[in-house]
Amino acid sequence: MTWLDDEANNSGRNEKSDLHEQELIRRSNYWALIIEALHAEIEAINSHHYWKSKVGAFPVKLVKPFGFEGWQVNRSGTMFVAIEIQNRANHVLIGRQFSDPTLYSDFKKREKLRVDTRDNRVILITEDGEFLMVPDAVVQYLLKAVIQSLKRPTGN
Repeated sequence: MTWLDDEANNSGRNEKSDLHEQELIRRSNYWALIIEALHAEIEAINSHHYWKSKVGAFPVKLVKPFGFEGWQVNRSGTMFVAIEIQNRANHVLIGRQFSDPTLYSDFKKREKLRVDTRDNRVILITEDGEFLMVPDAVVQYLLKAVIQSLKRPTGN
């Protein structure tokens, strides 16, 4: 076998691996799983015995704004939080807005989570290289800013 054969074999294996990953992502329905889990977790926050008192008159909501290609997690009130999420070709785009500017030190204003696979599962990878399993770790990552805002003394 020559080095050309070795290179051809390696290239063929890499192409098959890439096709497998693309097919896994396509079949996974990861976006729907994330949105479904977001709905469930937001309901859990609003009805949780501890967080319910912090939420008060301003429950956390997941809305699909008119004319927007994605979803938005909203928490109104003094400690306003808005998290926009959009599914793009190979990443999920996140935009965050806070009424409390100190939250920007903990969370990026804009961020791309790259879609990838590990061990035959779809994951999202943060810009800092953190692997987030779909949907649970992704939802926790997205809602962390909401929980942080509820922990503030003027949470309502």
